[in-house]
Amino acid sequence: MLYGVEGVHWKDVGEGLREDLMLDDNGAPAYQVRSWMLGHVEMNRWPADTHPTILKYRANQSQDAVNSITLGFNFDASKVSVEYTNTLAEFNTSILPIKLGLLGYETSFPAALEKMKAAGLDKVVAEFDRQFKEWLGTK
Repeated sequence: MLYGVEGVHWKDVGEGLREDLMLDDNGAPAYQVRSWMLGHVEMNRWPADTHPTILKYRANQSQDAVNSITLGFNFDASKVSVEYTNTLAEFNTSILPIKLGLLGYETSFPAALEKMKAAGLDKVVAEFDRQFKEWLGTK
């Protein structure tokens, strides 16, 4: 499903590896569904020339992985919908340029944080915290 028809679009060249047989005009695989959409690393096949370090960390499941305690929690922003909307808008205006490196963190973050708080960040965080603690109590 991810790479097309074996023998037509790709061929098996070892465990978890593939060679693309049919390429588009740009040299990319002619048929490929993004593997991250599948979510199962054991079903992915990597190009044969993938660096071994990438394979070590991306093509294997960690045997000691532990699920996050947040698994299954969903935040309901309805009680703070105005503040939530305002903080998302303020994030795009004030925080995102810092995150993208367009503005220096040291000089820009204090003012950006104040703007986030003015938009309602503390109220959103308090509601999130309340819901999460309540949800944890049911586990």
